[in-house]
Amino acid sequence: MATDERLCVAVLANSSWNVFNFRKTLIQFLIDQNHRVLVIAPEDAYTSKLLIWEHIEFIPVRNLSATSLNPLKDFLLMLEYCRIFKNFKTNLILAHTIKPNIYASLVGRWLRIPVVSSLTGLGSVFIHDTLINKVLRKFYQWAVTRNSFILFHNHSDRNDWIERCSFPISKTGIIPGSGVDINRYKQNAKQEQSHTAIFLFLGRLHPDKGIKEFLHAAKALMHDFPDFNFWIAGEIQQSDFKGDYEEVMDLLNSIHRLSYFGKQSAIHDLLEKVTAVVLPSYREGMSRALMEAMSMSKPVIATSVAGNSELIVNGVEGILVPARDAHALAKAMIKLSKMPFDQLQEMGAAGRLRIESYYSTQKVYLAYQEIFLKLLK
Repeated sequence: MATDERLCVAVLANSSWNVFNFRKTLIQFLIDQNHRVLVIAPEDAYTSKLLIWEHIEFIPVRNLSATSLNPLKDFLLMLEYCRIFKNFKTNLILAHTIKPNIYASLVGRWLRIPVVSSLTGLGSVFIHDTLINKVLRKFYQWAVTRNSFILFHNHSDRNDWIERCSFPISKTGIIPGSGVDINRYKQNAKQEQSHTAIFLFLGRLHPDKGIKEFLHAAKALMHDFPDFNFWIAGEIQQSDFKGDYEEVMDLLNSIHRLSYFGKQSAIHDLLEKVTAVVLPSYREGMSRALMEAMSMSKPVIATSVAGNSELIVNGVEGILVPARDAHALAKAMIKLSKMPFDQLQEMGAAGRLRIESYYSTQKVYLAYQEIFLKLLK
């Protein structure tokens, strides 16, 4: 029987949804290099989309739960990874999201398979200085720091990681986000001046995304600015909140001219209708929501935190404000609404140019190409 002599590369994430929405450019690059591509993730509503994807092999894992703290389940996940890597004679592991990064790194170390970790954002574990997060950070760092290479989406995260772990910069690289399809995300209709302003919060309704700040800013503005409309598109899960879930739900239901659309797939259609996209997050890797908005020539309002401050120049593509500051956020919305229409168009055009120049799928593809040349020498 003929054997497959191609390099076997395993791409791991904590959901099929994550792979489908954020790893397309990477997977296409691997396919174009004629590698054998394994996609290893739990099954969900997006698995069917992966199963019809040509030139990849999808392998489900049953013991990966992103939110579970059950050590037995995590041990069974390591056994699953071990079995898969051995059975498919895996040559290289590309891990994304926290649990695949931790447990695939450990298994790869035991099996002597090179592992490349992708730390696309240092997230809640690095934002909140709780005891459990301190333990998780130490475990995360211990698991990952012996890997062959670590990829980041921004320089702040890379510098933070190197400082925390004394990790050699020569074994790190920057990938400019997950890539934006600039042919799909472009403004089709001619933008017309409007007397109303629509501010869109686009993303998970999670405390670390600044949803409470957005809601409090909207509440402060709703009476004095009757021409302001507030739109929210994204999924909300009660488990993401501690004691303030009811507060968030009350605000969602009480703010005038606020429309909540839930989780959306037709993001392009929403973006065409809005004045600006607002993301008051506490930390980002490289926000897909902001990049898609900028690709659509929309001004953005975001917090001056890791990721955002690398993507946006304050006053050029949008407005940057301090994190956790609803008052500053409200002032930024007022400031943007008072800008002349020509200035808003200039901001949008600057955002579009920035995405074309640095963050398109083609730019991300070339970044992977450069890094893999270094890896496979």
